[in-house]
Amino acid sequence: MAEVPDDAVLTNDLALASGVTLRVVRSGAAGGEPVVLVNGIFMNTATWDGLEQELAPTLRVVRYDGRGQGESDKPEGPYTVDDHTDDLEALLDALALGPVHLVGLSNGALAALELVGRRPELVRSLALLDGFGRIDALMRAVLRSWRAALALGGTGGRFDVATPWVWGHRFLTEHEDWLLGLRDEAARADPRPVLALVEGALRYGEEGRDALGGLRRYPGPLLTLVGEDDVLSPPRYSLEMLAAAGRGRLGIVPGAGHAAPIERPAEVAAELRAFFRDVREEETT
Repeated sequence: MAEVPDDAVLTNDLALASGVTLRVVRSGAAGGEPVVLVNGIFMNTATWDGLEQELAPTLRVVRYDGRGQGESDKPEGPYTVDDHTDDLEALLDALALGPVHLVGLSNGALAALELVGRRPELVRSLALLDGFGRIDALMRAVLRSWRAALALGGTGGRFDVATPWVWGHRFLTEHEDWLLGLRDEAARADPRPVLALVEGALRYGEEGRDALGGLRRYPGPLLTLVGEDDVLSPPRYSLEMLAAAGRGRLGIVPGAGHAAPIERPAEVAAELRAFFRDVREEETT
């Protein structure tokens, strides 16, 4: 793919070896270190806008819609964690950026963990935002409630049931009107890929799998960030991942829920820039 000049945004549909075509958006400093952002379950590239604006002045930022999301392919589901990992691996191979700073949010963090277990050489550093290394009984119950809400109330009903799990108290208080608009957008979505995304994540939990072993095989720098008010993946999940890795650091994002980089992009960007700076310093010592 063509190089992106400074301050430009290049959007492409990229056919991957994994068999799907994904919408890819690249921006930021042409000579900057590459950072790849991996979506949470119902995200699209636009939901990273706030964080991208913070990182783009000095870093090369890559965003993409996973299968079933945004403008990417929506084949027959379910879209499993393995599917998302296959697509991420194929994307990194196709872009040939060298080892990247990999940043995954929520379900995207799980795919990132699976990737470092397979191909640690692709990852220069790993940042897990509101992440988890397994889908336990509580999270399975949440996903089943989203599936039930989708069946009973469509995509709008699914959004309503998910809202208190996803957004923090402060963000809900300050952005209620914006979230109502987002709810209207969600209500117009095709329910089939939404169900396929939920079913794929739920299957991972029902199979009793976890990605913690990947952390034990990944030798690189690790950061976990979690919103102070994240009720879906509270700090215990991050602590579990850090224990599995035997290293890394935990950061708490004040006033944020489960969508910390959307709710508090400046604070998350500051944590990421400090982490990347530490990575560079460690590499030169």
